[in-house]
Amino acid sequence: MHKKKNPGRLLLITFLVLISYSFLFPYPLGRELYLKPVWAKELRAGNFNGKSENEPFTWLKMGDFFGYFNLSGDFYYVGRVFFDVAMSNIGFVNFAKITENLVFIDNKGRFLFSFKSYGYPVLADQGERIFTVNTDLCGIQELNREGELLWQKEFATPITTLSIKEDYLLIGLLEGRFELLDREGLLEFEFTPTGSRIETILGVAAMEGRLAVVSGIDPQQLSVFEKKDQGFAPVFSRNLDTDFRREVIIDFSEDGRYLILEGSNEVSVVDMNNRSSYSLPTSGRLKDFSTANEILVTLSEVGGSTIFQVSGLPNQLQYSELISTEHVFLRQIDEHLFLAINGHLVRIDVLEG
Repeated sequence: MHKKKNPGRLLLITFLVLISYSFLFPYPLGRELYLKPVWAKELRAGNFNGKSENEPFTWLKMGDFFGYFNLSGDFYYVGRVFFDVAMSNIGFVNFAKITENLVFIDNKGRFLFSFKSYGYPVLADQGERIFTVNTDLCGIQELNREGELLWQKEFATPITTLSIKEDYLLIGLLEGRFELLDREGLLEFEFTPTGSRIETILGVAAMEGRLAVVSGIDPQQLSVFEKKDQGFAPVFSRNLDTDFRREVIIDFSEDGRYLILEGSNEVSVVDMNNRSSYSLPTSGRLKDFSTANEILVTLSEVGGSTIFQVSGLPNQLQYSELISTEHVFLRQIDEHLFLAINGHLVRIDVLEG
């Protein structure tokens, strides 16, 4: 009797062979970046196995699964998603579509506290801030670690996008206005970009002292604001060659030097030091990206497959590979990449020659 082949495992093996080939026989361009496969492990629901507890760790949502793991591939916790899951370094909220109470679980699967559900939970990356967004998207609340309400705010139109970075909460609204709220939920800055036939906010990104906003339809615009003595002021604006009618992926690089945003079958990169703009073709719709050490990693969807690309910022494409599944998920710690592919977690290191 022949053993039935596992197509997901065969896909993973093929991908790792191609990555290994690029490591052994690299094609240099500008910065010489090399991809080195380190390990691949099967995803299974369970708790921390007790190994390498002091190593740096991260988290990843992987389709129906989510989990926490360290550099060695030791899983702190792996679970199945109910309706959706909000994740942070210290823990997560795995929630059903309709629920009266939410439960915060730590990164090893242990109960921390429960709190009243005002809507959909949203967590800051480090878990230091906990928010819920109304189910109609017209309000937001912040809660403390005991589940107590700190403040809440209502809006006349739905929230279309938001960005949480330390003390900043940047909120984009359907009406075409965005608001920057401080730690107490008080308004620090607001602005309504003009010049488009339809005014709306499609994407926002915040970092210390700097905000970026994608707004409007016909034309779509990118605007950047920086904090001056008298508050935030516009410092950069340009029309975009896009016509999105949905939330746009946008964020600053880890060090804040580059602004990266979704384009039409491309990634746009703005060097904030000199306002220069660059583009990297993706051949598909951008699904996710990550940056560290001036390395940009992107996942794009095209025809049920995923294009995996690694570039040196601002625009040096180093590696591109088509993966024959759309179920690929990305996370990055410094030069370490983690890809979830068809029920397996893979670590790939990006080395510079």
